[in-house]
Amino acid sequence: MIRLCALALVLSGCKADLPKLTDANEPLDVRCTSPHADTLIDFFPTSLANTSSALAAPDGSSVVLAKDNSVTLGFIGLGGVTDAPGNDVRAHAMVDANATALAHVAGTDMAFVYAGTLTPAVSEIDIAVADKNPAIYVRIIAVGGTVRIDALEAIHDTCP
Repeated sequence: MIRLCALALVLSGCKADLPKLTDANEPLDVRCTSPHADTLIDFFPTSLANTSSALAAPDGSSVVLAKDNSVTLGFIGLGGVTDAPGNDVRAHAMVDANATALAHVAGTDMAFVYAGTLTPAVSEIDIAVADKNPAIYVRIIAVGGTVRIDALEAIHDTCP
């Protein structure tokens, strides 16, 4: 009986340190520092270069999308883009003449729905078109020409 009690005392004092939780790229606690997309979710093709250039505030560096290329960004720290009167997301982008890109948005369910089309003259989308509120993720798909995405910005939302 004494041996069992001693063994129990020894074993109860041993605890392994738990590793920090991550999403394999960054800590899970993405903090809001601006109203711009802060998380790269996915991109196609997998050989697409400079994909993280579309994160944070506009800086002149961009991800270049050719026909059928896409990039999906998240507003994780912000908690999503909410619907308000007028447009809700601004694409800081250069859309070549005769080029277009589709913008799809999704909530936590990751079910993407069309929200608008980017053209040389149109750089904002209204998430009310998609009936997703809030929109956590925005996917840009080039459907013709070349589209350069520098940043995506939530127009009405600010960091909590």
